[in-house]
Amino acid sequence: MTTLQQEQLKTEGRIVGREQREAEKQRQFEPKQQKRKEKQLHWICNRKVRKVEMPYITVESGALSDEQKELLIKRLTEVSSEIMKVPQEFFVTTIKEVSDKNFGIGGKTIDVVKEEYIKKHQ
Repeated sequence: MTTLQQEQLKTEGRIVGREQREAEKQRQFEPKQQKRKEKQLHWICNRKVRKVEMPYITVESGALSDEQKELLIKRLTEVSSEIMKVPQEFFVTTIKEVSDKNFGIGGKTIDVVKEEYIKKHQ
């Protein structure tokens, strides 16, 4: 064997040694990476599950026409879907019509509050 061949073997040994060390480090690091990926996947899966849940929108108001109700349901669903990144098909929207005598502000029923407002602003 010539000196050149011996040098090549030493160099190759260093390269192989370095490659082996890096491979060993990678093997030691892989379980940590795998756990990290599993946690990320778990988080993503949970997030997907939340997206599949059906968001519920409730509107309580006075009397509304059928056109107003349809428009409210349509627009609230569109905007909420855009903001929450949830498909519109998953939204549930309800409108509860409450007469002016059935809820109040400041200790007065809404019909009384409306009458006072109209009198002040005539």
